[in-house]
Amino acid sequence: MKAFALIFAALGFLLGSSGFSQDAQGDKDKIQGTWKIVSFEARGPKDLLSKEALKSAKVVIKGDKITFHFGKKTDEARFKLDPAKKPKTINFVGKKTADTSLGIYLLEGDDLKLCWNVNDTERPTEFSKVGKVGQELRLAVLKREKKK
Repeated sequence: MKAFALIFAALGFLLGSSGFSQDAQGDKDKIQGTWKIVSFEARGPKDLLSKEALKSAKVVIKGDKITFHFGKKTDEARFKLDPAKKPKTINFVGKKTADTSLGIYLLEGDDLKLCWNVNDTERPTEFSKVGKVGQELRLAVLKREKKK
């Protein structure tokens, strides 16, 4: 019995020191599902959504994958959360690791805000489409879709 206790203690130490965060896992679990895009704003040359396109736009989060659906167009990435930072941070990684976008997130019940820099140079510090010169910020306000 003591051997099992030592193994679990060692495992707990290893998980704790490896950067595994129960808060990150908790937020990751909480954001799983389908989200309606309530608003989407962009600063930069790639303004993506018209008001008409917003009507059918949604985000699906499953595991560590996030998929943006804009009509027939989809954009997919993996993500990693760090809720210990203020504001909480999210990194989106595209098909290539070099395609990383740095962002922040705010989860309040069934509302989720995402703000990220399409250029991987600098993370936004507030939820705004207006950033420093050279940043291409995206600000998405999401509402969880209720299960039918």
